[in-house]
Amino acid sequence: MNDAVLARQAAPGVLASPGSPGFPMSLGAERVLADMAERWLRYPADKVVLVLHLSRLAAPAPRSHHLRVARVLMQDCAQRADGQVLLLQNQDLVLLCSAQRDQHTESADAPAQLKATLARLFVADVPDPARLLSYWRLDEDPAPFRTYVSGFLGLAAPGRDKAAAPGEGIPASALSLAALEEIAAQAPLGELMVQQTGMRLDPDRKKPLAERLKPAFRQLGVSLAPLNLRPVVTEALSDPYLLHHFSARLDARVLRLLHDDLRAEGRLTRPALHGGMPIHVCLSLEAILSPGFARMSRLARGAGVRMGIEVPVMQACIEMELLDHVRSLLDLAGFDLILGPFDAAMLKLVQTAQMQPDAVKLVWSQHLADASADAQSGFAAALARIGMDRIVLQGVESEQGVAWGQARGISRFQGGFFDHAQAAARMAGCPAANACTLRQCVSRAGSQGVAGRAGCTNPALLDSASIAGGGGGRH
Repeated sequence: MNDAVLARQAAPGVLASPGSPGFPMSLGAERVLADMAERWLRYPADKVVLVLHLSRLAAPAPRSHHLRVARVLMQDCAQRADGQVLLLQNQDLVLLCSAQRDQHTESADAPAQLKATLARLFVADVPDPARLLSYWRLDEDPAPFRTYVSGFLGLAAPGRDKAAAPGEGIPASALSLAALEEIAAQAPLGELMVQQTGMRLDPDRKKPLAERLKPAFRQLGVSLAPLNLRPVVTEALSDPYLLHHFSARLDARVLRLLHDDLRAEGRLTRPALHGGMPIHVCLSLEAILSPGFARMSRLARGAGVRMGIEVPVMQACIEMELLDHVRSLLDLAGFDLILGPFDAAMLKLVQTAQMQPDAVKLVWSQHLADASADAQSGFAAALARIGMDRIVLQGVESEQGVAWGQARGISRFQGGFFDHAQAAARMAGCPAANACTLRQCVSRAGSQGVAGRAGCTNPALLDSASIAGGGGGRH
């Protein structure tokens, strides 16, 4: 299921993150910055500006996980300090907000303290924080900020004398939010549902691969790829607050769909109802606390369906107290708490063991191999604190990831390598296999929509996760 997007954990494949090659930039932020600078310099009392100069970093920096963490921290500070965060075309992040006059009374999430936090985050790439960060109090020394803004004024001017296109006068953020509201409410959710089967791999290499593999769980999610969204809409979902708002609306519909499918013994949940296959689904903390989740979980518990609820790791870090309450609800429902997705850097930054998850989703990459080979990195200790029996290695596309995981005692895997193994097993026993390619079988099995499965003459086989008999184990 290489082209499918599983919930939000795979969203960067369709909805690019800031700093990635596919993330579209515009000059709208520069215009907003110029307008705000004009107003704030006129009334500078208690106004501060913090600039994260990502444009000054050389490759391979800025790293994608650093960008995500930095933007979440700055957005959180902006929300608390009545401010705004702007992502400029050159990738600089600019925080404009209010601050107390006495900086010694500022809390840990205030702008002055945030500067120190960001300096520690990027210290490996930029040891000198003065090169990376600028912090200006506008009522004390407005000149540096005025100079900084003046560098963008020429970029915002071209095209203003041309006739405005329809809708050009409406801010892109407003258009995007309206589009996202419409998508969350009206998109054909059944056609957008995707799935991927996580596998348990027996470590005995003497057995054939087909005998070593058994299904461990089925991941259900939503892919927006079939909608062919406009860039302005996909760009909006790089904003953590818009993404959170959109996900909350979509989560409510996913919960209704799961509830109705459970009651009808539909295709989505049939493997869990009749085959004991655990279901994994990614939901926000708010969705888990909603009445819709209560109705769905009651039905699932009554039917004996096992589920693992994956909580986005950044939200879990920000809402620790809420996470404790959510864990209690999941325990009552008999569901597992899953945290993810993690990369090597996040695993070292986040005290995962303190969150007491039942499982952790770790994304395979070469960085994992590099981190584990470095005895000083602390990566091996972070894995040990979690426990290998709780780790699911996802995004595994080759034998290298499989070998790395097995060498460390990981037994549950998820990714294209195993999708292809399952497809090969299906085609070996499918009478119509001569009319299909392996790639087509993988793609069709990953989709739950009619359009995504078009061309398959044996759709029931697509939902079969068994390779050598046997069902799913403890998830």
